[in-house]
Formats: sequence, structure tokens, C-alpha cells
Amino acid sequence: GGGGGGGGYSSSRFGGDRDRGDSSYSSSRWGGGRSSYRDERPAHLRRFRKQTDEQSDSLQNRNTFGALGSQDVRTNDINSLGRAPVRGAPISSSSEQVKGKEGQSEDGSRRQGGSAGKGAGSTPSKGQGPQVANKKKTAFEQALEDGETLSNKQLKNGLKKLDLNDADTEAKLSISLAKSLKEKKLSLSQVQENLLKVADSEGIAIRVLANTLSKLKGIEGNDDDDEQKGEEVVSGLLEEEKFTVEQLLKGKKTGAEFNEFLKKVGLEFLKGGADSGSLIEAALEEDQKPEEILDAINSVVGEDEDVSAHTRIVANYVAKKVISSNVKLLDQYHPLLARCIKGNPMAAVQICFALQGEWFAQKPKEKQLIITAFKKIHELKLCDHEEFYAWQTDRKEKTKGKQKALLAVFKFLSEVKAKNKPIEDFDEDEDEDQNEDQDEDEFDADAQPHFIK
Repeated sequence: GGGGGGGGYSSSRFGGDRDRGDSSYSSSRWGGGRSSYRDERPAHLRRFRKQTDEQSDSLQNRNTFGALGSQDVRTNDINSLGRAPVRGAPISSSSEQVKGKEGQSEDGSRRQGGSAGKGAGSTPSKGQGPQVANKKKTAFEQALEDGETLSNKQLKNGLKKLDLNDADTEAKLSISLAKSLKEKKLSLSQVQENLLKVADSEGIAIRVLANTLSKLKGIEGNDDDDEQKGEEVVSGLLEEEKFTVEQLLKGKKTGAEFNEFLKKVGLEFLKGGADSGSLIEAALEEDQKPEEILDAINSVVGEDEDVSAHTRIVANYVAKKVISSNVKLLDQYHPLLARCIKGNPMAAVQICFALQGEWFAQKPKEKQLIITAFKKIHELKLCDHEEFYAWQTDRKEKTKGKQKALLAVFKFLSEVKAKNKPIEDFDEDEDEDQNEDQDEDEFDADAQPHFIK
């Protein structure tokens, strides 16, 4: 009788009361949830999950782990306890989710701080590499940059690091040196000594020194009215330190090259007068006598200075008079022409070209005239066989009449060459074939030229 009172529970415990149709308790007992969902399958099949539910749960797990960025979690349908995962259950605990969010927040703020730090001068990240600070300039470098004066110690130490072949560097150095000379921070001898020690050549040191004196002249004389004052300052500096311009700036230059160099850097006033080229041109225009022109040259540059650069100017003037008048005029101009080629005999080639050009321009049909003129300059020892040969083989000079003049004087040039040909001792036992080859070579060299028109 007592058992009958609990019949409802008993029947439910051992399979449920099928007549009641109360499936909600039964489903709750065997794992089902108290929800509105109703499984319409037969009772013996309800304990198995539907295939669509498994696929849904697997897809949900994969999406959840993908959103968290995890690559190590495996999305299995069966958990570590061998049970099917509960529908809708979270993959990770709430504490793990909070920790993950905090990590993401910290990481995000860390990334923002790094990007903001780039503009604010913060420490660069590991991948960016160290930031190199600008190298501080030395006192010497700063003085050059600002155009300020230099001490002898700064100049001695700083010059070793400079490239004197760089135009900008040389210009900055010249300005600082000029100001240092003006304010007596450096002496001219100190500047010269330091430049000669570090420069690649004497020529480079002289160039920098000349530009320095030119800058000094410009500092004192900023316009035409003060130009004379600038020249006086430079001249006074050389006189004070007992330098001549030749000792300071000439080096290995010839007289003509030196005059041209001084003119280029604006220091021709240091020669104490007009340069020889300008003087010769002015004298020729005034049609002065040969001896007057010679005296003027020697008074300006001295008796031993090289003025061969002006040979062609004088030779053109003399050739015009000789060809138009008389070859004997060469006797009068001989001392002047000899002075022009002194120290540089090969400059006499310009005398040959001058006679050739004037003869072709005035009297090209009078072959004997050009022959007589060439014989005369040979007689006066202005030209010898070497100078004639240089004129004969020169292909760069474009003076007109070379072909006709060469044909006219060829016989005379061959005679001059034969007279100056060295005498050689011949071995009687020498091979005849070798002699024949030598004869052929000599014949080809001395053969009269034939020009193809």
C-alpha cells in the first residue's frame, strides 16, 4: 500500500509513465534541458544527438577560437572528459576571457604608445634601430662654415682633414685665411708652411695661397674706389714679411705662365707694372722699333724670364713686314725674335707658321720668296732641323698654305736634315738583307710628299 503512494515517481524512475506523456522530466533526467525544444523522435533514439547539432557545435567552436586568435586549440566534438560539449557553453572561463581582453588592451596601448613615441622623440622600437645624433662640428669646421678667423693650431690640425681639391672647401678656407691675415691671427709664412705640408702638390698649395691673397684684396676693396686700397694691403703684407711674389706664387711656372696665373687670380699688380703680353701688343700697335720693344720687355719681366707665349704675336707682325717688303728685314727683328724664343727653342715653330701664312696670303706664287725666308731664319739660328721637322709634321695648327709651302721648301729641308744627320759606323759583316731594309726605311722617310686632293 505504501508503494502505491509513490507510484508516479517510481514509474518515472523506471522509464516513466508512458500514459502520462510527461516527457519533460524524463528528458531532464537523461541530459535534456528544460526548454521549449521538443524532440519528436522515438524514445529509444532520443539519447543520441542529431548530426546537424554536432555540425553546429563544431562550427561554433571553430569561430570562437578563430575570433580569439588561437592556433593551438583543437576544436573536437568530445571534450577531455569524454563527454559531448554542452550546447551554448563558453569555450573558456570568464577569468580567461577577461585576462585575454586585458592582454589585448595592454598590447594595443603599447602599440599606440610606440607609434606616438616616434613623433615625440621616445625610444625607438626594437625593429627601428638606433637613432644617430648629428655629429658635433669642431671649432675649425665651424670657423670655416661661419667665415671666421683661425689660429695656427686650428689650421695645423684642421687642414689634415680637408680636401683642397674641392672648390667649395677651398673657397671657405680662403675666406677664413684672408680674415686671419687681416686681423694678424696668422702670418703669411704660417699659412704657406701649413699648406705646403698637407697639399698633394706645390701647385695646389700655391693656388690656395693665391686665392687667399685675392680674397684679402677683396675684403679691403669692395668696390672700384677701394680696389687700390686692397692692392696696397696685399703688397704691404708681402713687403712686411719680406716675400716676393715670385717666391710665394711662381713655383715651377714659366714667366709667361706665371703672368697669366697672376692675371687670372687678380694679382697682376704684384708684378709692379703691366704684363709683358699687354706691353708687347701695345708696342706693336704703335709700330715701335724692334729695340724699343725689346727694352720694354726686359724692363718688365727681366732678361731671363720666359716670354715664349708671345712669340706668335711678334712673329705675325714681323712676317707681315718681311713678306710685303724684304726678307732682309729679318736681320733687324732678329734680336726681338731671339728674345721671344729664349728658354724655349721649339717656340720657333711659330715663326715658320707666321711666314707660311703671310706668304700664302700675299704672294703664294713666288716660291723662291718662302724658300729665301726659311733659309734666312736658319742662317740667323732661329730655326734648326728640329724646329723645321716639328713644323713639317705638325697637324694641329690650321694656318693656311701649309701644303704649298711644304712643297716649295721640301728640298731645302732635306738638305738641312742631311747636314745634321749623325754619322754612323757600319759593320762590313752586317747582313745585306738588314741593310736593304734600312735603306728602304730611310727612302720612305725622305721621300717627297704627295698630297691627295
